[in-house]
Amino acid sequence: MSHRPLHAWSRSSVAVSLAAACLCIGTPVLASPEDPSSNESSSIVALHVVPPFVRLDDASDAPRILVLAEDRGGVVRDVTHEASYDTGGLATFIDGQLEGARAGEGKLVVTLGTRRRSVPLEVRSIDQPKSVSYEREVLPTLTRAGCNQGACHGAAAGKNGFSLSLFGYDPERDHRALTYEWNGRRIDLLEPAKSLLLLKPCRDVTHGGGKRIEPRTDAYRVLHEWIFEGAPSDVGTLPRLVDLVVEPSSLVLSTRPEMARVPLIVRAIYADGQDRDVTKLALLTSRDGAVAAIDDLDSEPTIVAKSRGESIVLARFGNVAATARVLVHEPESDAFVWPADLPPPETLVDRHVEGRLRALRTLPAGRCSDETFVRRAFVDLVGMLPTVEETRAFLASTEDGKRARLVEDLVARSEFTDYLALEWAEALRIEARQLGDKGARAFDEWLRAQISARRPFDAVVRELLTATGSTFAVPAANLFVVERDPKLIAEHVAQAFLGLRLQCAQCHDHPFDRWTMDDYYGFGAFFARVNQKRGEDYRERIVYPRFSGELAHARTGKPATPEFLSGSSPKIDRNEDRRQVLAEWLTAKDNPWFAKNLANRLFARVFGRGLVEPVDDVRISNPPSHPELLDALAARLVELEWDVARFVTELCKSDAYGRATLPEGARVDSFAGRAPKRLEAEVMFEAIRELTGVRERPRGAAPESRAPAFPAGVTLPRFLGLFGRSARESACTCERSEQPNLAQVLHLLHGPEIEASLRSPKGRLARLVAGSATNDEIVDELFVAAYSRSATEAEQKRLAAVIGDATGLARHALFADVLWAIINSKEFLFEQ
Repeated sequence: MSHRPLHAWSRSSVAVSLAAACLCIGTPVLASPEDPSSNESSSIVALHVVPPFVRLDDASDAPRILVLAEDRGGVVRDVTHEASYDTGGLATFIDGQLEGARAGEGKLVVTLGTRRRSVPLEVRSIDQPKSVSYEREVLPTLTRAGCNQGACHGAAAGKNGFSLSLFGYDPERDHRALTYEWNGRRIDLLEPAKSLLLLKPCRDVTHGGGKRIEPRTDAYRVLHEWIFEGAPSDVGTLPRLVDLVVEPSSLVLSTRPEMARVPLIVRAIYADGQDRDVTKLALLTSRDGAVAAIDDLDSEPTIVAKSRGESIVLARFGNVAATARVLVHEPESDAFVWPADLPPPETLVDRHVEGRLRALRTLPAGRCSDETFVRRAFVDLVGMLPTVEETRAFLASTEDGKRARLVEDLVARSEFTDYLALEWAEALRIEARQLGDKGARAFDEWLRAQISARRPFDAVVRELLTATGSTFAVPAANLFVVERDPKLIAEHVAQAFLGLRLQCAQCHDHPFDRWTMDDYYGFGAFFARVNQKRGEDYRERIVYPRFSGELAHARTGKPATPEFLSGSSPKIDRNEDRRQVLAEWLTAKDNPWFAKNLANRLFARVFGRGLVEPVDDVRISNPPSHPELLDALAARLVELEWDVARFVTELCKSDAYGRATLPEGARVDSFAGRAPKRLEAEVMFEAIRELTGVRERPRGAAPESRAPAFPAGVTLPRFLGLFGRSARESACTCERSEQPNLAQVLHLLHGPEIEASLRSPKGRLARLVAGSATNDEIVDELFVAAYSRSATEAEQKRLAAVIGDATGLARHALFADVLWAIINSKEFLFEQ
């Protein structure tokens, strides 16, 4: 790989340098084949029937059927209305839906030409009277119409005297508001069509929210029939909604008109096993409407391909959400062929990344140069640039496997511990303002000791969660000093160790995830009995468990029962510390979030971004780019017994890690190559100190201490805050910013600290200029120190013309301008 030369050397020309920063798609469930038609000469290679089984639970249940034909490129098209259906007399197929005819079990046989597929079919209780369900139909209808959203009556204060719970999280309160408030005038049991609940959203009378429902639609019918039946409430009488399924769960479309539209099916799963089609009641949105949009929402919700790319469809029904992944190709990519000369993937990461690249029809970048790799590995693993000697030794080596050995050497260094500890110090919010200098230093030193000793990470987290005693003698106990409110402790623990943001569920069910208020307060109840008192030293806190005290649920006012986020309630002895029980569940090998969270954070550390991004925002509406890879990495981390250093080493030995810059047009989350990323504040600070050779230490820091390891209480350089160091006021990774701004540009251009380093008589330049090095040798050392590469011939000639025959102070000043330009170049400020 050739190197990008340094183009601009004048200070005015680099003023904007900082501002320009530079799926394994699954197929739908295949029903059992009865006639494979292997000799059929057709573009169709597979026929898929969705859902994979069909059950009608009562007379009101009329599930939709979807039949998809898949071509050789994996793209599907809707052939539902081209196929024929045989239900064996159990049901009738009317306009894409099945309606029960008699109770029984059998098969639904679908035929398209000479191809045939079948799925199990079961019809139950079709003689039961058909009635409208308040909880299953009325509330979702209001949600879909937008009536209970935050911008309307779901606002905290409601709108115009009418208040509903956000997205219907409190059905009982909403039923009272609909039927009893305002003297019951919102509904008219004698003449339902004259109910304000219908007149206002249909805009038959003045309505500030505009027209939300059209007459003669399913939404109107549901509300009208419910009022006609007496507006009954069925809250507390129905089986609990436990899951939601969007089908097809993954979908490959083309922008070709005949392959651009596929209907979606949303199924609700209940605790008693009922499976109901709620497609017309679910709230459906596309994350990227420019790639794939939702159409025909009121009649037949359909995903429509718009342009090449990938989007996520989010479905919400009741308090449960689910997603489907949609990949869109354009006709130009139909000729894509994976090169036969590319070597087969050998590592776990490479196997999954290649599978996704094939699905995306994207070729990976080639292998990066040794110059790029050595700089990348040092920055990613130890948070610093390699020295000139380290770079030249690596580049001079001709031994096989030198990249793998470099990674192993870096992971074994103390700087690896410091850099990894920095990330977790931010997540744990180790900060002197809250903990005091002594407490913060003790906590920070304890954390570094655990990582340095390569202690299994699950054991580290268990000790943190169960820590009891003095914050000086038991530094891990400082976790419970950072936050003292049980609710805030729970939020902190969930975000740091599980990657889950529960904050939204404190006041209402989470609108875009699975978390309810019951989940929030049930998790917070584990910390309701954590107490603390002041020690002999006024700065010391003593953390200890009590055996009484509860957390009140905000909605019910009753004590919340400790409940895992998985939904199960543990049995806890009266005299048992609840945190012990929680710690065992949270760090268990089969916990659905813990291992994935750690694996994802480590992956982001070395690849520049996570499989879930941001890494601490795991939610249904933000699924991983490579779900199967994340599962596999979590399993591998468990196999390695939570050995973080070994896990990181394996990641860095993958071909995906060693690739060149991301190819033009490739998705950043495809990992087809490396996306340039600005150096973090601490890394940039150290890089400038190393490059200039001027290492002024902050007050309170040891002479050779590095920015990632600055202890608590140190007067931090202004540079770190300016370039986005986390303030550690929350566990959120959003507190660290790598976005450029004008203040950063001005600091690099004219900051007094930069100027002083360039002109310092103790710096690298002063040493080089005062020595016997030629101009070309000085330029080469500066380039190797900054970029881990030598200057190109063109760069040497250009700089030779700039320096000329200058000597003494004039020569030093000219080289200071060269070094200033290097510091302001994108090649220095960004990692490639």
